[in-house]
Amino acid sequence: MSRRIRQTCRAAAEFAHIMLEDIAANGGAIPMPSSIEQLRSNPEFARMGFGMLEIDITPYLGKTEKVNVTLPGFVIQQIDRFVRDHNIKSRSSFLADAAMEKLGR
Repeated sequence: MSRRIRQTCRAAAEFAHIMLEDIAANGGAIPMPSSIEQLRSNPEFARMGFGMLEIDITPYLGKTEKVNVTLPGFVIQQIDRFVRDHNIKSRSSFLADAAMEKLGR
């Protein structure tokens, strides 16, 4: 990757964090990412190139809260296997991501 591309990616990530901090500070809803297919089908972006940034939005979603959930043992085993096999931080992280995906991000 060229130096210019690395600098551009760093600047884009910094800008994204500034925007997320501002949205969170003002009590706004944190926007969830669109799929590349959605972006490519938008005529407004017809002649644009795309890049991907990996940004952890967790710090902008508010304080974490502990909840007690009841799940079948088989489901917990499947979740734990998936978390382990995909190097996911934790069961809680997996469940939060799955919930956000189901809620339409």
